[in-house]
Amino acid sequence: VKVNPKKLGVMLSAGVFVDVFLANWDVVGTGTGNIIVSDGSATRIDPGGALTFRAQGGRKGQKFSGAAGELKTMLDPSFGGAGDVLSYADASAAAKEFMSVPFSSVTSVIKSVHSSVSADLKRHGMTGLLSEWDADVKEIASKLKSRHSDIVKHAAAVTKG
Repeated sequence: VKVNPKKLGVMLSAGVFVDVFLANWDVVGTGTGNIIVSDGSATRIDPGGALTFRAQGGRKGQKFSGAAGELKTMLDPSFGGAGDVLSYADASAAAKEFMSVPFSSVTSVIKSVHSSVSADLKRHGMTGLLSEWDADVKEIASKLKSRHSDIVKHAAAVTKG
C-alpha cells in the first residue's frame, strides 16, 4: 500500500524516538520495505540497520555513537532518507511514548538478552564468540545510556512546547 510521506510519518509517530535511539537508520526511505501499512496503521518489521550493524550486515563503526545525532538526521527532511517521512511525526506523541519507558527497563532487557545469548553460545559450543559478544553488549549498553539521555532531553523540550 502506497501512503504519502506525511500520513506515514503521523502513523509512525509513537516509535520515532525509539528509531532514533536504536539508530534504525533505514526504518523508512526509498525501497526499504521495512514498514507494513494495513488498515490505517504502520508497523515496523525490520530493525536490521539498528545499533552497531548496518542493514546489509556490516558494522557501523564510529557512526553508531553515544551521541544521538539522528535527532537531526532522521527528523530533518533536508537530510533525505528517514527525515522525508519522520519529520511529519507527532513529536509530542513520540516524546511521551519514549519517556514512558525508564532506562532501567532498557538495562534489564540488555542484561536478559546478554545472559540468554551467552548461555546459547555456551550450549552450542561457541565459547570462542563469548568475548566478542560481551564486548558488543558492553559497547551497546554504554552508547544507549548516553543516547537515552540525549533523547530524553530533546523529548522533554518537545513536550514543554
